[in-house]
Formats: sequence, C-alpha cells, structure tokens
Amino acid sequence: MTRLKTTLENLKISNQKAFSVFLMSGYPDKETFIDTMHLCANSGVDFMEIGMPFSDPSADGPVIKNAGTHALNNGTTVAQTINTIKEFRQLNKTTPIVWMGYFNSIYNYGIEKFLEDIENAGVDGLLIVDLPAEEFTRIESIKNKNLDLIHLVTPVTSKERLPLILSSSSGFIYFVSINGITGTKDAQDEAIKQNVEFLKTQTELPVIVGFGIKNSEKAKEINKFADGCIVGSAAISKIAKYINNNKIEHKEEMFKELKSFITSFKNQ
Repeated sequence: MTRLKTTLENLKISNQKAFSVFLMSGYPDKETFIDTMHLCANSGVDFMEIGMPFSDPSADGPVIKNAGTHALNNGTTVAQTINTIKEFRQLNKTTPIVWMGYFNSIYNYGIEKFLEDIENAGVDGLLIVDLPAEEFTRIESIKNKNLDLIHLVTPVTSKERLPLILSSSSGFIYFVSINGITGTKDAQDEAIKQNVEFLKTQTELPVIVGFGIKNSEKAKEINKFADGCIVGSAAISKIAKYINNNKIEHKEEMFKELKSFITSFKNQ
C-alpha cells in the first residue's frame, strides 16, 4: 500500500479532509524548490503534487505555465526531478508525493524506466494529464508497482466513459472543478457538489477537488461534500511575487507567506 493510500484512509477514519499543494519542479530554482517541499511537508499538507514542467501544458493557466517555462529555462528535467525527490526522501519518508505531468515527457524518458525510477525515488502516485482513458494500457505495468494511478474527471466527462476511467483508478479521483485551465476561474460550489456526489455513487475512492480553489474559505465550502482539496495556482502565485529578473528575492519572506497560506487551510 502506498503512503498516499494509507494517508487518505487514515484521514477518512479520523473524519478529516485531505489538503494538497501543487509545486512546480525546479521552480524557481532547485534549491528553493526542495526547501519549499520541506516547508509544505512540515506545515501539514497531507500530500504534495509535484508538476513536471512541459513545453505545451494544455491544462495549465498562465501562473503555472509561467512557472513551468521558468523551470524549463533553468534546465529542469525528468531525471533531475527524480533525483530531487530522492534527496527529499533522505529527510522525509512519510509525506506522499503525486507526480503530475504530460505523457510526452514520460514517453521520451522511457515508460518502463520512468515507472521504475519514480517508484524507487519515493513517488506514491502518478497523474498523467493528457493520457485519455482509451490509452491507459500504455502504462498498464504500473499495476506491478507500488504506485497509485490517479485520473482526472471533469464536469464534461461523459457517464459512458466514466466506468473506463474508474476501472484503472487508485488512490483518489481528481475532480476538476471548472471547465477550463488552472487558475482562471472560481470554482462554483453547487455545480461541484452535484458532480462530486454523483462520483461518490460510482466509486469508493476519495474524490478530491482541484482547479479554481484560491483560499481556505472556498476549500471549507467544498470540503462539506468532497474528501479534500488541491491548491495550485494560488500557491505558485505566492512564490512568483518574489521573483525578479528570473531570480528569487527575499526568500525568507516568501517562505513565511507561503507557510501562512498553507496553515490557513489546515486551521480552518
């Protein structure tokens, strides 16, 4: 059983909701990125979602896309990200990590090598944004790894395709709360509620909501019916405001603000 699955089961037993933060690998630089991973873990996030920067990120809004471009320009690669996670695991053995990325990066690295390397590095779950359900067989060997395969379900996912998506899902279902890209719209509670409640009739997996969640008040409303929330663009924005001429400035102030932001979700 992965750290992710154990964590989510323990949260369910204690009647608590999951909270996750998305971080972009290598952003704004390798040193700051790994320090940010530790800050998030030490501030109480239940799991971390690590984004692998990609040149054509179809799901990402401007905040996350800009962070990815910055990271790529700094030379961030799949191999470097794997090594960074290994380094993080030297000090942190417990906080679950979900790798979020695009299939092209995995394919170019080598699918089987990628699955083996991220498992050995200490990744717990994999979410491939642009791999449709009909192509899941391309990574079927993940069943032999101690890795959860997480899938996106959106407001426009058809009820006809949903069983195919759920049949290979593990860990949790990531419900995309808006029609569109990250960080561009506010999540609408009633529409999310209807979708999440329907999903819960179709699967026993936790349903965790992401996209459009900008503050703890929004998370609190969504957690009334969902099993947790993921915050991406709002967290990345806390880092971006301290970058000048492609370099991080006033790092300690940035960490202080980011920690305050994270703990506001945990203390609601």
